[in-house]
Amino acid sequence: MDKQNLDEEQQKLFNEGLKFYAKEVLGKKQNNSNNELPKATGSYAIEIIKGYNKRLHANYPGDCAYAEKINEVEDNNLHFYMFTRTVTYHFLLDIKQNLKTDIEKLNICSLYAMLSHFEKKLIRGFNLDGDQIIENKPKILYEHLVIFLNRIDPFKQTYPFGLNKCFHEYWELTIKDIYSKNNSGENIFNFSDFCKRSEWDAQELTILPQIQQVIPKDLIEKINSWSDNFEKDLTKKNNSHGFLEENLYQYDWDTRFLFLNTWIFINFLWRNHKNQLKEGTFLSVYAILVSITFGNLESYFDINEYQAVMYIPNLFIRLYDYLVMMLGRDQELGLENQKFNKSRFECWYRIHHLDLV
Repeated sequence: MDKQNLDEEQQKLFNEGLKFYAKEVLGKKQNNSNNELPKATGSYAIEIIKGYNKRLHANYPGDCAYAEKINEVEDNNLHFYMFTRTVTYHFLLDIKQNLKTDIEKLNICSLYAMLSHFEKKLIRGFNLDGDQIIENKPKILYEHLVIFLNRIDPFKQTYPFGLNKCFHEYWELTIKDIYSKNNSGENIFNFSDFCKRSEWDAQELTILPQIQQVIPKDLIEKINSWSDNFEKDLTKKNNSHGFLEENLYQYDWDTRFLFLNTWIFINFLWRNHKNQLKEGTFLSVYAILVSITFGNLESYFDINEYQAVMYIPNLFIRLYDYLVMMLGRDQELGLENQKFNKSRFECWYRIHHLDLV
């Protein structure tokens, strides 16, 4: 699709969105005391999603067939499915444009977390009800990410598209799986058998020196001020001065901020959902943490997600380390006395899209 056609479709989408928002608002305005737009649901959501899906790049015949008959398709689940596909494609274009780097160097863990955040922002921008989009949407996003990165035609090849066992095992891994009495058993899946990169390569993927930039001094001061307030609360909770300095391998502005974001995520946002943390897929839990951290950086410091990746050293691996560490020490999850699988902990973060082929 050339730029002129793309611009026309974007304008059409904008107009369609306004039209359906207006109808929804007019129908519910009397019941909406704060004048906020209600979430677009039902036929309104479908029309907005169809408008967005018209911007899908036709990679394969199945894409073309859908695009040509999009207005005739009555299967809402297909529209929802293609929405996740379109979102993933646009995310990959967006990240290449903003980071200006070879995204092949980012592992699946980091890419999925950024994709999940991209999708949330898009859903919020269109005022859609995200819960309605598709059943098991987080996994569908994961599948499309792997499909696009490995240039797989999902319409032609039989599921699971020629991918190895690691494709399923990686998604289904939970926090509980890293801390388990059965970790010494022979039946435990070993991700290291599928890692095609050396330890040195893995470190290179984590550091991303080609996009690292020096963060402005005034932003560091603002981040430190924010962290000071939350560290005081953490000190009171643990009744110990210097708690963070004693527990962090490196105690600096960036590590402190990332640790505190993880601590807040576990102790406040997920306090009443601990069982979901333990039993939920690790990748989806990690993605929520990364997205919340991005949201805090944007809300408090006007730093978008791409600036965050460039400004904060090792953002992804630090959040991963702190999440596993804190959940393993959380007495309420009942994991701290279980056997910790160090190999799984290390290999899981290194998985690259080629490891799934």
